[in-house]
Amino acid sequence: MRVNIRAVIFCSWRFFRSWRRQGILVTVMVAGSIALLVFSNGMINSLIEDNLNRALGTSIPHVLVEDPGICSEMPNCYERVMLVGFLRKGSETIPITLIGLDPVREELKPEDGGLTLSDSLCEELGLRRGGEVTLITPNGEIRARVVGTYNSSLALDPRTILTTLNYCKSELGIEPNVAVIKLKDPERADEVVKDLRERGYRAKSWKELAKNLLQVIEGDKVYASILSATIAAVVGLSILNITLMMVESRKREIGVLKSVGLTTTEIFLIYSGVSLVQALIGYALGMIVALAGSRVLSTVTVDLGTFTMRVSAKIGPVDALYGFIFALLVSLAASAFSSLRAARVKPAEVMRFG
Repeated sequence: MRVNIRAVIFCSWRFFRSWRRQGILVTVMVAGSIALLVFSNGMINSLIEDNLNRALGTSIPHVLVEDPGICSEMPNCYERVMLVGFLRKGSETIPITLIGLDPVREELKPEDGGLTLSDSLCEELGLRRGGEVTLITPNGEIRARVVGTYNSSLALDPRTILTTLNYCKSELGIEPNVAVIKLKDPERADEVVKDLRERGYRAKSWKELAKNLLQVIEGDKVYASILSATIAAVVGLSILNITLMMVESRKREIGVLKSVGLTTTEIFLIYSGVSLVQALIGYALGMIVALAGSRVLSTVTVDLGTFTMRVSAKIGPVDALYGFIFALLVSLAASAFSSLRAARVKPAEVMRFG
C-alpha cells in the first residue's frame, strides 16, 4: 500500500504545533531524562576510569611476578619490594602496604631516606613531613621519618606507603621480592601472564590482583543499568498517558482525516512522526543541559571516609549516541500504543457517537 509521505509530514507538523501544551510537557520529560541519563553515565564512566587509573601501575601492577630475576629478560620490568606491615604512631597501630621502588626508572618518585605517605593517612595519624613513626615489617621494628606525601588519588588504598629500593635495602634490610611489568595495553596482561607461567614463573595479572576493584566496577555498571531502566519506565509511562489523552481528544480530527482518504498506516505514521519530533527536540535540549552541567559541576568531591575522591563528568560521543538511541526508542515505543489506537479509529463511529 502506497503511503502519502507529504500528507504524513504535513499533518505531523500541524499536529505538533497545535498540541503545544502536551508537546511541551513530553519534550521537557524527554529532555530531563536525557540530561539525567547522559550526565549520570558520564559520572559513572569517569568513576570507573578513575578507579582503574588510580589503581593500575601503582598499588596494583599490570603484571606481578614473584621473581625479581625476570627483569633481565623482560622490557619495562622493574624490581620492587611489596609487603604487608604495620605503622604505629603513639597508641594507634594500623595495617599498611609497603612498596619500595626505583624512583629513577618508575613514574612514582618517592623521596629517599624515609617514608612517603598519602595525605589522608598523614591527616588520620596527625603526621607532617619530618615526623617519625614506627614501621613494623617481617624484619622487625624501625623508627622511620616521613619525608614526603602523595595525593590519595594516586593509589587505590590510601594506606599504601611508598619508599625507595635503596631505603629498603640499607635501612630495612629487605631485598626486592617481586617484579612488576608495565604494559602499554593493560588488557594484554592475561596473555603475558600465560606466557610467563608456561616458562615456569609465578605471575598474576592485575585482574587477579584487583578482584575487589572489578567487583566495584561491575556494581557501577549494574547501577547504571538500573538507573536507565527506571528512567525509561517512568518517562515511557508518562508519555503513554499523555499521548492516549491526545488521541481521545482528537478523535473527530482523526475521523475527518480518514474520511478524506488517509489510511490507517498514514494515521499511525502521523502520530509516530509527532513523537519523533518531540524526541529529537527533547534530545537536543537534554544534551545541552547535560553538557552545561558537566561544565558547571566539572568535579564532584566524594568523601569516602579514609580518603576523598574527585570525579568529573566526562561526556563523550558514546554517551551522546546512547542518549540519542534512548530518546528515540523510549518516545516511539511509549507512543506506539496510542498511535495504533489512533490508527484504528473508525470515522463512522466518531461521527455518530463522538
